[in-house]
Amino acid sequence: MKKIIICAFVAVFFMASVVNAQQARFGFSGGAVLSRINTKVDNQKDNSDSRLGFTLGVMGDVPLGGQFSFQPALNFLQKGGKETQEIGGTKETYTVILNYLEVPFNFVFRSKGEKGHFIAGLGPVLSYGISGKAKYSANGQTNSETLHFGDNSGIKAFEFGGNIQAGYESSNGILVTLGYNTSLSNLSSNSQSSFKNNYFGLRIGYLLSRK
Repeated sequence: MKKIIICAFVAVFFMASVVNAQQARFGFSGGAVLSRINTKVDNQKDNSDSRLGFTLGVMGDVPLGGQFSFQPALNFLQKGGKETQEIGGTKETYTVILNYLEVPFNFVFRSKGEKGHFIAGLGPVLSYGISGKAKYSANGQTNSETLHFGDNSGIKAFEFGGNIQAGYESSNGILVTLGYNTSLSNLSSNSQSSFKNNYFGLRIGYLLSRK
């Protein structure tokens, strides 16, 4: 499935680039992710506390005409959440870290401007879980275990979601964006329960100049 996601990104960006090869740009980005997990078991909803992670990726920008462009990307990012409670005077923290490859297909609008542009965009997102870890901390001691994706583990690897973003692009190609991403598919292998990721992401990127 990882190969399918990567091939989909390459194919979509290649086709769009062929249409407007002289105007297409490549770039990269990195930033912070504030994520949490929403679950539902026996009609009881529970939202974890937020957890801070990071993201790194590469991106493309293909003009579609006027003030619109298509921005596919390939990102590595950390999702997950944490729960903290105090039992008998002991503070216990349970943290879940989920590592994903993510391919957003964003359609972006730019405002007019000579020195820079305000930008806004949205689009569907395909993600695939590649690794994970759960940590339990109490009394100064920490234990961890590796989490696996797949139907047998209880967490599906493939995730379909959507995202929105807004930010600013300077005339020299520097990007600063704030976005929100949420699962639209249930990641739980149990049909009686629900497991979904969502996160806010702050990214700083750079688009290379057109030739």
